[in-house]
Amino acid sequence: MTARKINLGASGFSELRESGSLYVDKTPVIRDLIRHPAKVIQIIRPRGFGKTLNLSALHCFLAGGPGSGVATPAGAGEAGSPGFPGASLFAGLEITRDAGFCAEHMGRHPVIHFSLSHASFNRFELTHSIICSIVAGLAKSFRLLGDSPRLDPGEKRLLAQLGDYYHLMNSFGDLCMSLFSLTRMLHAHWGRRAYVLIDSFDEPFAASAKYGYWKEMEDLADHLFGALFSGNPHLEKAVVNTLMPLECCQRTGAWISTLEDPGPGLSQAFGLTEQEAVNMAADSGIITTAGFLRENYGGYVSAGTSLLCPRSVAEFCADNSGSEDVGMICPHSYWRDLDRYFTVQDYLTHMRTEDADMLGSMLEGKEAAIRLPAGASYQGLTVSGSPDFPGFLRNTGFFTGKPPAAEGDDLWHLRIPNHEVAECLREQILSFFSPRSSCFARSARLILNALLEGDPDDLGAALNWGLRTYVTAPSRKGLDFHLRFLSDHLKCFSQSDLPGLRILTREPGSGADPAGGSTSGSQREDQAPDAEICLLHDDGECGSPLTGLVLLVSVCPDPGLLADTASRILQRTQPAALFARDLFTGRKLSRQLIYSIAFSGRSCVCLGGVTDSRAE
Repeated sequence: MTARKINLGASGFSELRESGSLYVDKTPVIRDLIRHPAKVIQIIRPRGFGKTLNLSALHCFLAGGPGSGVATPAGAGEAGSPGFPGASLFAGLEITRDAGFCAEHMGRHPVIHFSLSHASFNRFELTHSIICSIVAGLAKSFRLLGDSPRLDPGEKRLLAQLGDYYHLMNSFGDLCMSLFSLTRMLHAHWGRRAYVLIDSFDEPFAASAKYGYWKEMEDLADHLFGALFSGNPHLEKAVVNTLMPLECCQRTGAWISTLEDPGPGLSQAFGLTEQEAVNMAADSGIITTAGFLRENYGGYVSAGTSLLCPRSVAEFCADNSGSEDVGMICPHSYWRDLDRYFTVQDYLTHMRTEDADMLGSMLEGKEAAIRLPAGASYQGLTVSGSPDFPGFLRNTGFFTGKPPAAEGDDLWHLRIPNHEVAECLREQILSFFSPRSSCFARSARLILNALLEGDPDDLGAALNWGLRTYVTAPSRKGLDFHLRFLSDHLKCFSQSDLPGLRILTREPGSGADPAGGSTSGSQREDQAPDAEICLLHDDGECGSPLTGLVLLVSVCPDPGLLADTASRILQRTQPAALFARDLFTGRKLSRQLIYSIAFSGRSCVCLGGVTDSRAE
């Protein structure tokens, strides 16, 4: 079997077609978008789902190819014919079956096509500068309009000014009217209204929310895109790609259609069906099954259709091209934290307790009922405890599921779509709840300070604060939720604050202690601890008064009995713990810290503190 070439670096339609690379035919989306009744369409899908490629295909179809939106005025025949230069890009594709549609639209429309993916910086001045540069570049690409007999001298002078970057930097009015002016000039030259295609439309808005210049960006967008979208008689249709719905579009007054969950036709254009994914693998010389691909790279639900991530499937095919034995293929995770400004790490930072419970449940493979409020925005993601984050994770592809059953309802039933996304989430969680995370390290320091001070009340308060939003990664076997919570925090101590520290964990039935001594006195009883965590210094370099520390850990099923449980554990096990500590250290102790911690869900009670131990 001859494997087809997969061009992972290309997102342009013409580049893929001219290079002979594998292309999954999604051209029917061109007809669906052109015939859609809305004048302005927001396409909301995760990155890696073909938004950029479909927009590029639409551009090539309407204008005849990249950069060809000017030269041919309306009335010049043969644009939709097989001899038209742009027709070769679509040879053999589904859209060409509709000859009448191609004759009416192929190569017959002026197009303004640009991306805002690089118009996103940590300061408004820089973002504003890049937007001016983009507009100036667009005006220069249409410089042939300067020779058009259909434009008057004033419009030609304005075109020259719009192509001057420094003029736009110093003329807010001309910048705000620039895109409107370009559509007017193209309409005059072609005799047809213009299409405007904007890729990564939300990038500057995400950056402005992240870095605190939302107001300035909102003001610029209201003027620049308001003039373009609202009541513009020279605009045929605008199609923009985003991750989140943008309020600036809604305020323009234009008829906006937000394709967050489009109908079956448009839905399948942004993603791969299972059959398309299997065919793509076969074209790459890979024999596999729909179930294998779905479990690892699919499971995304849109308009009742199960879809796979095109980028992940393409990378899988590129890595395994020619591997005919699927049993020998080890699936890799190609999923990335696909937003540059708001990530899973931000979600964990601002997470509420209910979010932590929900995320933990979903990582175990369960479905969660989540309310996704209408009007979620990037600005809302900057607010601690924002309810907008679950919706953001759905838009970025980390969650998927069924929309509300009734109109006006906001209750979604969401889950993690597949193995590679679950693995990405686990990695993010492991990274966040580790010493590398400054946010988590601050929580760990509160616990450390309370431990060293010997104050059980402060320790209980610090533990309860951390428990509110802790999330476990189920791949860590052998430890329950509360022991994982303590273990992750103790790792911060040993690496950042207490060099030379060793952490020893004993659970019931573990046999002899690490020093070879007896475990007598720590057998499992009703009020015995579920586990015993011992911290030891192997050297005296730290200079801390902590010589030995024991955490007696138990899980109490009844929250009302927390304090009583902690007290009984401490009374029953303290002598045995002291004895075990002596054996662990192998030397005399001058100071002993013993805490009894009883956990119940996301709360705990801590008793104990400093105990002198003068072993001879």
